[in-house]
Amino acid sequence: INMSLAARASVDRAQVDDKAMESRGTIDLSSIRVLSPQLGEDSVALSDVSVEYDVFADLRGDSVIARDVQIAVGELPLAGAGWIRGLKTERLVDFRIESGDVDIASLLSGLPEAMKMKLGEIDAAGTARVALAVSGSMADEAGPDVSGTLQMRDVDAAHGASGQLLTGGSGVLSFDKTSLSLPEFEGQVMGRPFQLQLAVSDFETLVAEGRVRGAVDLAQVAAMKELEAPMSGIAAFDISFSGPAKQPGALRLSGPVQLTDVSYQSTALAVPAVVSSATVQLTGDGVTSEGIAVQLGSSDLTLAFNAPGVLPYALSAGEIGSPPNVEFTLTSEKLDMSELKAESETAEVGYGQLVSARLAGTQVDGREPGELAREKYELPLIPVSAARGRVRIGEFLNPPNRARNVSFTVRVRNGVVEILNLRGRSYGGRLSGRMALDVSGGQPPFPLTYDLKLEDANAGGLLRTWTRLGAPISGKVNLDLNGSAAIDETMLPSTDALLATGSATFSDGRFENFGLTNALANQLRLDPTQFAGFRNFGGPFEIRNGNFVVETWQLASGDLDAAITGVAGLGGALDLGLNLTIPMATLQKAGLAGGSLGDLLGQLAGSDQSIDVAVGIGGTMSNPVLQLDEQALQAELGRMLEGQGRGLLDRLLRPPRDTSGVRY
Repeated sequence: INMSLAARASVDRAQVDDKAMESRGTIDLSSIRVLSPQLGEDSVALSDVSVEYDVFADLRGDSVIARDVQIAVGELPLAGAGWIRGLKTERLVDFRIESGDVDIASLLSGLPEAMKMKLGEIDAAGTARVALAVSGSMADEAGPDVSGTLQMRDVDAAHGASGQLLTGGSGVLSFDKTSLSLPEFEGQVMGRPFQLQLAVSDFETLVAEGRVRGAVDLAQVAAMKELEAPMSGIAAFDISFSGPAKQPGALRLSGPVQLTDVSYQSTALAVPAVVSSATVQLTGDGVTSEGIAVQLGSSDLTLAFNAPGVLPYALSAGEIGSPPNVEFTLTSEKLDMSELKAESETAEVGYGQLVSARLAGTQVDGREPGELAREKYELPLIPVSAARGRVRIGEFLNPPNRARNVSFTVRVRNGVVEILNLRGRSYGGRLSGRMALDVSGGQPPFPLTYDLKLEDANAGGLLRTWTRLGAPISGKVNLDLNGSAAIDETMLPSTDALLATGSATFSDGRFENFGLTNALANQLRLDPTQFAGFRNFGGPFEIRNGNFVVETWQLASGDLDAAITGVAGLGGALDLGLNLTIPMATLQKAGLAGGSLGDLLGQLAGSDQSIDVAVGIGGTMSNPVLQLDEQALQAELGRMLEGQGRGLLDRLLRPPRDTSGVRY
């Protein structure tokens, strides 16, 4: 710091003898300018300093006594007295100085403009009194001891647009060269009682220890920070702290934070999240809670968690410690997703419909599936942490889906989110399985693996949700599905990266306006009731290269049996082969009598045999095109006639069965 001084001094000297001297006078220092890079490149003016003194120098005693020193630094009056002994040796000093009552507002107004800019828009009022004591040897390398006190009374403080922060603050701060202590500072922060206890033991690292108690109105905090999302309620705290204040991540914080009547309206939520009462406990380096009950409209969530080690990592922005390992339990009696997220007119469009539309390459209500999914199901940010917990939901609603008694384990580690031990009731059946999503890469596509099972479920509901067919099949369905996919930020899969194996078995149901069975009935001129009900339908399948590959599905409907193989494109295109086993009597009623085929059928009238009919299926699911293999049918009928002829001849030539018991 460079100083330029312009001083005026007036000194009256009284000579006592040649070994002693008294001096009284005044010294005025004005036009004091300081050049400090910390305060700005330009010199700044400081308050004028005026000194009145009464000093006695005892040269024989090698000492100087300051009987009275009056110092005025701007609006700060100081009065002191003391002595120095051993001027030629250890230079022992004992000097004490204290101020009168100082008006804090006047003191701040007298600060240089550069200092005011450094402090920001701070307005303060109240009274302060300073006392300073210097004692010890100035010859020591460490210098004399320095100690003092700062008394504060009725301190008020405000900051710019934040408004009034502190009122009625009072306390006594004690300090020396290496430490300070504030046993009790009391006041009101933002209109609520506040207490602070503070001890600093090392100014170099600012090692602090203390306790802070108070409460804040969250609505005031939201207004102060100009948050867009409304927030209200009270957060009361009683926190003990210790550690280096310059390194927040190394601080240990302990004590409760009590939440009362908290309401938070996120822009992502259609309803506010309300917490009537909850306690979060800081545990030194972690955070824990035995249960935070959150009400979301008619939905509820209760979260209990333990996150040891989270505070150093969070307060240091990840520079200290490692990502926290969180243990949690999340329970809900009812969770209605339609209430939680603000929806448009597409509220009833479910995730399954968006998946099927994405895989088919079609739109939903004139919009791309990804666009709708981004509004409804956008993948949330997965924090860099490890977590394990249990989730239990009594009733889960995600229109048009509904599930009950859902439970699963969540495990997050190394960027992989796993859903394990999944159990629940969905579509009237039992749901179980597991899933894993890998977001470690940070950017889509994200690998997804799954192994799911659905037993005794409602077939119509499942098809309505996950296909574009509506509900053409009723009855029960058992579904096994194991595979992988790659999803984007909308949580929708990519068609070319979707792989799966599994089986689907429908039982004891009916076909309701199913395009395939309708076309088959029309092609063979059969009564549609032949396909109205079925005993079982389905089998194994694969999904690969954008196709649904059928590996011999069986159908038993009425007196008909069939086997289906081939490929159904996820976009709806069909390339299937159907081998239909039909009783001869049914085939004769099919209306195929005509030409050579009709002649063959006529010759087999009255036969109780069944015949295999091969049918090729093309077109699409909504408009299938069937091709009957008439040549194969003719050949089969011919073989049947040939076999029937041999059977008739055998019966004619065979002797009658012996019923007398006498062998000829």
